[in-house]
Amino acid sequence: MASGYGNTGGITRCFPFWQDVLACYVMNTSKESDANKYKCAGYREDYYECLHHTKEINKISKMNEAIKRYEQGLGHVRDDAEMAKLGLVKGSYDPKKIDLQPGTPWKN
Repeated sequence: MASGYGNTGGITRCFPFWQDVLACYVMNTSKESDANKYKCAGYREDYYECLHHTKEINKISKMNEAIKRYEQGLGHVRDDAEMAKLGLVKGSYDPKKIDLQPGTPWKN
């Protein structure tokens, strides 16, 4: 990751996320204190998601489990709390509550 160049010569897919993490650390830490590094947790989380896809894998596995339950005739298990988090329950989505910071592609 040090160079930012991939095997084919171009930049890697996660390099822009790494630049965001690095910029955040540069802006919020110093030689004397790194107390404000917690402000960069969101950027670091996005970078790790780009590298490892853990959230994406979890979502896919939950969808596959639901499909298997449906195909086996076990019915649909409804989880309103989870659906509300995703904005799938009518009236739960409020665009005013979404706070996107410039330079970040998404936030949970």
